[in-house]
Amino acid sequence: MPDKRQIKRNNSGSRYWRRRRFCSLSVGLVRLVWAVLYLPNLSLTPRWYGDETITLGCGQDLVHGEFANRAVWNTYVNPQFCYQPGYVFLVGLASEWGGREIGWPRLINSLAALGIALAAVMLLGRRIGLTAGLLIAMIFLTYDQSVIHFRWVYAHNATALGLFLCFSLQCLERSRLRAWQSGFGLALAAISHPLSVHGGIAAFLNRWKRPSTWIPTFLPPLLAGTLCLSPILLWNFGWWWGDLQALREFYAGFTRELGSGWQWPINFFRFLSHDWIHLLAALALIPCLLTPIRPIAVAALILVALLTQNRQNLPVFYYQAVVALPLLMTVLGYGISWVRRRFLRKWA
Repeated sequence: MPDKRQIKRNNSGSRYWRRRRFCSLSVGLVRLVWAVLYLPNLSLTPRWYGDETITLGCGQDLVHGEFANRAVWNTYVNPQFCYQPGYVFLVGLASEWGGREIGWPRLINSLAALGIALAAVMLLGRRIGLTAGLLIAMIFLTYDQSVIHFRWVYAHNATALGLFLCFSLQCLERSRLRAWQSGFGLALAAISHPLSVHGGIAAFLNRWKRPSTWIPTFLPPLLAGTLCLSPILLWNFGWWWGDLQALREFYAGFTRELGSGWQWPINFFRFLSHDWIHLLAALALIPCLLTPIRPIAVAALILVALLTQNRQNLPVFYYQAVVALPLLMTVLGYGISWVRRRFLRKWA
C-alpha cells in the first residue's frame, strides 16, 4: 500500500503544476486579448485629442530641459496643465525616440492596461483565485472605456496602474515588504497626476490601524513626487506655489458650484448608473467591503466619491475616472465570481 504522506505530497505537487499551467495560460490569454484590442492602428484610432498634443509638446520640451507649456513657463501644477513631470518626461522621451510619432507614447499608455490586467491575474489571483483574477482582467481589458482611453496619451492611465498595484498589494498577506511594494505603486501614481492624492487618502484609510505600514507606504510617493518636482521647486518655488494655490482654488470653486447640497450625491449616483457595467459594479461595491478585496472596494468608493464632488461630466469626459476604472472592474469581476461559486456551481 502506498504511504499516505507520499500520496498527499504527490497530490500537492500535482495541484501546484496544474496551477502553474493555468497561470501561464491565463497570462498568455491576457497578452493575446491585449494585443488584439490595443495595438492595431494605434497611431490613428482613436483620433488625436487636443490634450494629447499638449502633453506631447510639454514632454518634448522637458526632454530638452525646458519647463514649457507652449508659450508659457510650466510648473506642472497649473490648472491648465497639471500632469506631473515623471509621466510627461516619459511620453516626451518616447515621442522623441519614435521620431515624434504618436504611436510610441500611446504604446506606453496601452502597456499600462496590460500591466493592470497582469496584476489582476498574478497578484489578486493569489488572494481570490486565478479564475477570478482572469475574469477581472478580461472584464477590464474588453470594456469599451478601457480600450478607448488606454490608447490615448493621458497621465490618468499611469496613475490608474500605480493605484491598482498599490491596492492589489494591500489585499495580499500583510508584511513590511508588501507595504513597501504598495508604496512604490503609489509613487508611480504620484509622478503622474495629482489625483494620486485621492489614492493616498484611500491607502491611509486601509492602513490607519497599522502605523508600522505608514512609512513604507507613504515615504516612496513623497520622495518620488518631490524628486520629480525638484527642478521646478529649485528653479522658482514662488511660481510653483502660486500655481499650486491656483489649482487648489480651481477645484475648490468647482466643488462649491457642482458639489453643494444634494448635487454631490446626484453626481455620485449618475456616474455609477450611467451604464450597466457601472451599475453592476455599484451593486457589488458595498458587499465587497466584507471580502478579501476590501482595500480595493474602499479605494473605489473613496476615489469615485472624491471625483464626483466637483465633476458632473464624468460619463462624457471619462478620462478623469480612469483612475478608478480598474478598481470598479475588480469589484464587478469579484462579485460575478462569488455569485458563480455560490449559486451556479451545480450548473457549471
